[in-house]
Amino acid sequence: MTDEKEKKYLVTSKNCPSCPTVKEKLKDALESGEIEEIIIDTKEDVDLALKMGVAAVPTLLKCVIKDKKMTCKEIDVDEFVDDKKKEDVEEEADESVDTEE
Repeated sequence: MTDEKEKKYLVTSKNCPSCPTVKEKLKDALESGEIEEIIIDTKEDVDLALKMGVAAVPTLLKCVIKDKKMTCKEIDVDEFVDDKKKEDVEEEADESVDTEE
Protein backbone atom coordinates (compact mmCIF):
# COMPACT_ATOMS: atom_id res chain seq x y z
CA MET A 1 0.00 0.00 0.00
CA THR A 2 1.37 3.41 -0.93
CA ASP A 3 1.19 6.24 1.53
CA GLU A 4 0.59 9.62 -0.12
CA LYS A 5 0.73 12.97 1.65
CA GLU A 6 0.25 16.45 0.30
CA LYS A 7 1.92 19.55 1.72
CA LYS A 8 2.07 23.17 0.67
CA TYR A 9 5.16 25.32 1.09
CA LEU A 10 5.83 29.01 0.63
CA VAL A 11 9.48 29.50 -0.26
CA THR A 12 10.79 32.93 0.71
CA SER A 13 14.03 34.70 1.59
CA LYS A 14 14.88 37.45 4.06
CA ASN A 15 15.90 39.90 1.31
CA CYS A 16 12.94 39.27 -0.99
CA PRO A 17 11.04 42.52 -1.67
CA SER A 18 7.84 40.73 -2.79
CA CYS A 19 7.73 38.16 0.01
CA PRO A 20 5.97 40.29 2.68
CA THR A 21 3.07 41.01 0.30
CA VAL A 22 2.64 37.33 -0.56
CA LYS A 23 2.95 36.30 3.09
CA GLU A 24 0.18 38.76 3.98
CA LYS A 25 -2.09 37.28 1.28
CA LEU A 26 -1.44 33.79 2.70
CA LYS A 27 -1.48 34.84 6.37
CA ASP A 28 -4.45 32.67 7.41
CA ALA A 29 -3.11 29.54 5.68
CA LEU A 30 0.37 30.11 7.16
CA GLU A 31 -1.02 30.62 10.68
CA SER A 32 -3.27 27.56 10.45
CA GLY A 33 -0.38 25.37 9.27
CA GLU A 34 -2.00 24.64 5.92
CA ILE A 35 1.09 26.20 4.32
CA GLU A 36 4.58 25.89 5.79
CA GLU A 37 7.13 28.62 5.10
CA ILE A 38 10.65 27.71 4.02
CA ILE A 39 13.05 30.65 4.37
CA ILE A 40 16.06 30.40 2.08
CA ASP A 41 19.09 31.81 3.89
CA THR A 42 21.80 29.15 3.70
CA LYS A 43 23.51 27.13 0.97
CA GLU A 44 21.62 24.03 2.15
CA ASP A 45 18.32 25.88 1.85
CA VAL A 46 19.18 26.95 -1.71
CA ASP A 47 20.01 23.33 -2.59
CA LEU A 48 16.67 22.17 -1.15
CA ALA A 49 14.77 24.86 -3.06
CA LEU A 50 16.46 23.85 -6.31
CA LYS A 51 15.56 20.20 -5.71
CA MET A 52 11.95 21.32 -5.20
CA GLY A 53 12.04 23.17 -8.53
CA VAL A 54 12.12 26.71 -7.15
CA ALA A 55 13.75 29.22 -9.49
CA ALA A 56 12.76 32.44 -7.66
CA VAL A 57 11.13 33.60 -4.45
CA PRO A 58 8.40 33.89 -3.39
CA THR A 59 7.10 30.59 -4.71
CA LEU A 60 4.08 28.66 -3.48
CA LEU A 61 4.41 24.91 -3.94
CA LYS A 62 2.06 21.97 -3.68
CA CYS A 63 4.16 18.89 -2.97
CA VAL A 64 3.03 15.28 -3.03
CA ILE A 65 5.08 12.81 -1.04
CA LYS A 66 4.58 9.26 -2.26
CA ASP A 67 6.80 6.22 -1.74
CA LYS A 68 9.43 8.44 -0.07
CA LYS A 69 9.65 10.64 -3.19
CA MET A 70 8.52 14.24 -3.26
CA THR A 71 7.10 15.88 -6.39
CA CYS A 72 6.37 19.60 -6.29
CA LYS A 73 4.34 21.87 -8.53
CA GLU A 74 4.13 25.65 -8.37
CA ILE A 75 0.74 27.10 -7.42
CA ASP A 76 -0.40 30.60 -8.39
CA VAL A 77 -0.83 32.56 -5.14
CA ASP A 78 -3.82 34.59 -6.33
CA GLU A 79 -5.62 31.46 -7.56
CA PHE A 80 -4.97 29.77 -4.20
CA VAL A 81 -6.39 32.79 -2.32
CA ASP A 82 -9.43 32.96 -4.64
CA ASP A 83 -10.08 29.22 -4.19
CA LYS A 84 -9.87 29.59 -0.39
CA LYS A 85 -12.40 32.45 -0.51
CA LYS A 86 -14.77 30.32 -2.60
CA GLU A 87 -14.41 27.43 -0.13
CA ASP A 88 -15.17 29.77 2.78
CA VAL A 89 -18.30 31.11 1.05
CA GLU A 90 -19.49 27.56 0.26
CA GLU A 91 -18.89 26.48 3.87
CA GLU A 92 -20.85 29.48 5.16
CA ALA A 93 -23.70 28.68 2.76
CA ASP A 94 -23.73 25.04 3.90
CA GLU A 95 -23.77 26.11 7.55
CA SER A 96 -26.69 28.51 6.99
CA VAL A 97 -28.67 25.75 5.25
CA ASP A 98 -27.98 23.38 8.15
CA THR A 99 -29.19 25.89 10.74
CA GLU A 100 -32.41 26.64 8.85
CA GLU A 101 -33.62 23.05 9.01
